[in-house]
Amino acid sequence: MLSITGLLLKWPLIRQIRERADGTGMEAMSDKTRAMHARIDNAQVVRSVCPYCGVGCGQLIYHKNGKLVSIEGDPESPISQGNLCPKGAASYQLLTLLAAVVTAVLFANDLSEEVVAIRSSAARENLTDAS
Repeated sequence: MLSITGLLLKWPLIRQIRERADGTGMEAMSDKTRAMHARIDNAQVVRSVCPYCGVGCGQLIYHKNGKLVSIEGDPESPISQGNLCPKGAASYQLLTLLAAVVTAVLFANDLSEEVVAIRSSAARENLTDAS
């Protein structure tokens, strides 16, 4: 168990006072904060173009182990210089939500009023059986 002095020395405010620092460097961080890392660390990056509106803004697509991690504006793009409009900035949410939505489809039988959620593969089979 840590003593009171040990606990106080771990507190970022005490470190700032003791080291006469301005609080903008490592002295302002807790051990937990120093251990954190960005979710794009160790991710592979691919340059792409935003699919909306045709302006051609650059995007950086980050992925790890075959899964999408993040989509950000490309600062080297001469068109957008790393900035994305709200549609382009929402590309990640669109792609991750779309994957969830595509797995279930609402299906209504013509003979009943019941609406059932089924997998999209089963819906395709029902459509091909009906034709």
